[in-house]
Amino acid sequence: MDCAEFQRRLGADPDALDATMRTHAAGCADCTLALAQAQAFERRLAEAFDIPVPADLAARVLAAAQADVAPVRLATAQADRPAHLRARPRRRQGAWLALAAAAVLVVALGLTHWRANANSLPALAIAHVVAPDERNALDLKTPLPRADVEATFAARGVHLVAAPPVDVVYAAKCGLGGAPIVHMVMPESDGPVSVMYVPGARERASESLSRDDLIARAVPMEHGALVMVAREDRAFGAIESAWRNAIEGPQTAAVGEQ
Repeated sequence: MDCAEFQRRLGADPDALDATMRTHAAGCADCTLALAQAQAFERRLAEAFDIPVPADLAARVLAAAQADVAPVRLATAQADRPAHLRARPRRRQGAWLALAAAAVLVVALGLTHWRANANSLPALAIAHVVAPDERNALDLKTPLPRADVEATFAARGVHLVAAPPVDVVYAAKCGLGGAPIVHMVMPESDGPVSVMYVPGARERASESLSRDDLIARAVPMEHGALVMVAREDRAFGAIESAWRNAIEGPQTAAVGEQ
């Protein structure tokens, strides 16, 4: 089982773990973290739905349904009466049911949205950055030689057409959701920025996500996607332009800028 399959099955049901999934999670820091986050969300969701149901709920539902007809009958009976003699319409007894239904709908939509985002590039990138075996990279300060950065890209089948940024302090071949990537770290004035290039990724548009005090942004490129993760996103625009120039060349540097 690879990370992509694990993340797909995790998004379907975080509590339905078989032996294959447990074995994979035991050897993969990214998927272990994703599992913990998914199960924590499921627990919070279960707690939100753990609401005592009134013993007379069925009777209240029937009464509320009957009350829906009352306003129409009242309006018909009072149509010809003077305004000062008309009775005030009573509050609908089913109002609390409508609010409860709306709350359930909001939570359900939130769950669907969360599960859809769980496998997005920004979500996977954040999980990768905070994994125990990647955190030390954020403390590095010494820039790598240009040749080392180019060699890391070449190992992923990517030839840089222009010089990479000079302030790359970490470059490694990693995996993101089962996809091979180049993971870099660039120290900026607002703090380190993790930069990941995903060859072959098919992102249709830029996508951002804020989670765990981090901001992640994935942007489509000609033959892949660039993902940036940091506590502040002020440097994202300049970093994107620099890597577009290095990977795609100056003639396409402006494509996809926000």
